Order: sequence, then structure tokens, then C-alpha cells
Amino acid sequence: MRRREDLDSKETGILAGRRPNSTSPGEACASSFRREAGRGSARVLAAVSGGPDSVCLLDCLARVSAASGPEIVVVHVDHGVRGAESRQDAEFVAALAQRRGLPCRVLAADPARINKNGRPSEGRLRDERYRLFAAALRALGASALFLGHHQDDQVESILLSALRGAGLRGLSGMPRRRPLFPGGPLVVRPFLALPGRLLQDHLAARGLPFVTDSSNVHPRFARNRVRHWFLPLLRQEFGPALDGRLLRLGRVARVLWRRARRTALGGTSPLLGSDALHAALEQLAAAPLCRSLSLEVQRALRTGRSEVFQVAPGVRLATAAGRARRVEAPAPLPPPQVDMRLFEDRRGRILACLRRASPAGRRLLAERSGRIYLDADRVRLPLGVRARLPGDRFHPLGLPRPGKLKAQLIARKVPRSWRDQLAVFAEPERIVAVEGLPPLAGAALTASTARVLRIRVRRGG
Repeated sequence: MRRREDLDSKETGILAGRRPNSTSPGEACASSFRREAGRGSARVLAAVSGGPDSVCLLDCLARVSAASGPEIVVVHVDHGVRGAESRQDAEFVAALAQRRGLPCRVLAADPARINKNGRPSEGRLRDERYRLFAAALRALGASALFLGHHQDDQVESILLSALRGAGLRGLSGMPRRRPLFPGGPLVVRPFLALPGRLLQDHLAARGLPFVTDSSNVHPRFARNRVRHWFLPLLRQEFGPALDGRLLRLGRVARVLWRRARRTALGGTSPLLGSDALHAALEQLAAAPLCRSLSLEVQRALRTGRSEVFQVAPGVRLATAAGRARRVEAPAPLPPPQVDMRLFEDRRGRILACLRRASPAGRRLLAERSGRIYLDADRVRLPLGVRARLPGDRFHPLGLPRPGKLKAQLIARKVPRSWRDQLAVFAEPERIVAVEGLPPLAGAALTASTARVLRIRVRRGG
């Protein structure tokens, strides 16, 4: 019997459009807040604009956190585009937080970042808000940002994405929980499964005041035109089921998007420039990737090349045979402790062993881990100790000719973060030994060696 995939299964992950787990704003906030407390969060931010949705959010969070849980810090973004009205909104939010006994941060937007051709752009206003939120999360050490978006906002977002010709990622709408950036704190939308009328009912029942943003009705913003013009006409034409159909579209798109993202790294010929593959690489690296670096990794995946890409401090992505994996950079090496000792007596143990050893045995002695043995009469003493320099060339025992030291370290899979910390022993004109590599071919031990220079490199005591 043919297997049918259920798009409404637990894999959907987006609650808008399904029967909500909570039937009131208070229950929804309590559930999300308890989840953050269970994650060990010590502090969360509540984004409050002063409008009805965010005031309802703050009221519910303040009530559920009265007993215990993470500290709540109120953050308000003053875009400065409405003059005195913007300042009044900031003062209203600060007073609201003060009455609740909560700390409040008012974040001022940068005018140069929000204006496009001399006028504020909807996209730039949103980007600036999230930039300020990310900075506040880092500065305050908070683990989550709570937003007051609800189901009606979700319907508008999905319709806007469809009108703009978005792909699966855009049609998915807003997730209830997501990292603000890969590996970063979470954005939490506890009301996303609740219609806006429930939030209005909560405010009316509690007698809570709020402010109205005059820009929310200005027709120059696309969301306002969808909210006040297009959606009412569509609802009139297609009936009250329209919202549920759009939410269903978003739910299906999110399922397909998640599947595409999960399988993007498993294929043998991923699509170059694929949004799903880009998102999967960011998830794998737990760090944001610029598009140019992402395309380089994708080319390596498509061609099956084996390559390592530095994508963030301490994090690399390794590609091989069309697959990618995360490689943690090793911890820095402790500083080296170098001890040099000269053996001249032929009855000494090192010289005696050397005379009895076969050529293979002398080679083994030359490559002994943590020690370097040189023919003291074939090097110029004393030797200098330094780190490697750009353009260094070295001719170790076992290679037919000199080559770049960098290439030799890469061939031996020495991590990038270690290469500049290795001890290099050199004369003024040439390198005679490198920590971890065989000695210079022209200074290696032979059966006729009369004096041995032993170099011991120890790390960490």
C-alpha cells in the first residue's frame, strides 16, 4: 500500500493554522516562559512598542514571572521617524515598565540605516530593529527575545511573501521560535497561534492602556496596504476560510523547507546557490555565512572536492565526496619549552646506539616524537628559535627537494591554528628543523656522526 505523508504531523513545527495548545494569551506566554526557564535562561528581553500586541505581551510575561523565572528586561526601539510621537511612545513604554518594576532600555535607531532615498524603508526599519535587538541581547547576556506577533500578522506575512514570489523559505511565514542568528539567542513569538482579537479581549478585560502608531495606517508601507485594503477584499471574495488556507500554505511550505534544509547536505550534487543548502550550512556551522563563502563551500560540495573552510573563529567546515561536516579548531598550543644538549663522547648512549643502528633505525631516531636529533658538525651553532614566516622553505629528510613549509604542514594535516605556534630552529640562511617534522636532510644523523645535537620540545610542563 502506498505510504501517504502527513503534512499535519508533528514535523510541521509551525503552530499557526493548527489547533493551538493554548487558548488565551496568558497561557501561551506562560508556556513559552516556562520553556525558557527550563533551558536555564537567566534573563530574557520583551520587545514593547507600546501598541496593543506588545502591551498584552508585557502584561502576560510580568504576571507569569512574578513568582520565579528569568529576569525580564523591556526593550523599546525609537525609530525617530515620527518626531514627538516617537518620543511619547518611548516615554509611555518606560513608564509602563517602571510600574511593573522592570528595567527598560530604549534603543535609538540610526537614521542613516533606515532611510532609503530620503524616506524610511519598511525593510530597513525591520533590519535596524533586529540589529539593535541583537546588540541588546549580547550586551545584557539574555537568551531570548519575546515578540508580540500573532496569527493575523502571520497571515499578512504569508500573503506578502506570495505576492513577492517568495520560495519555500518566505512562504513558511514566521516561526514560533528561531535563533536570531545561527547559534545565537532565540526569538520567541508566544502569540503566533492566537488571533489578534484574543489579545484585544485581554486588554479590554484588564483595562490596559496602549498607544497607536500612526504609521501603521500609512499606505506607503506594503504591509499596511495588505492589512487594510487587500485582505478585506480577499476575505469578502473568498469567505472567512481565507485565513486558514493561507496558514495551511505556510505550514506546508515550512514542512517542505525543513525537509529541503535537512537533506541539502546529504545529496551528491547540491544545487549551486540553493537557499536550503545555504541555510543548512549556517545551521551546521552555527554561525552566519556570507554569500560568497557559502557559494565557495557549495562549489566544493558540487564538485566533490576535499577542502576546509574557515567560517568563524574556531569553526571550520570540511567538504569531501559531496558532504560537509563541522570541524572544531583545536585549542591553542601551550608555549614550547626548548632544551638543547650536545653529545660529544662516543661512549655516550646516544652515539653508541647511533653507530649500531641501521639506516632505518637512524631514520626512526631522527623522527622521534618531541625530540629532534641533528649532526652537530653539519649545522651552525647556536641555532635560533622562532615561529614560521611567510615564504619559509624547508628540505626535510625524506623529501627529494626543498619545498614550502606551509605546504608540508598542510600535507601532515597540522591544524591551521597550530602552524604559527610551532618552534622553528634556523641558522641565519636556512631552517634546520621544525617541531613535528623530520630534520634537515643535510643535517641528519649518519653512521659517521661524531657529535649529536638533541633538541627537546615540551609543552604544558
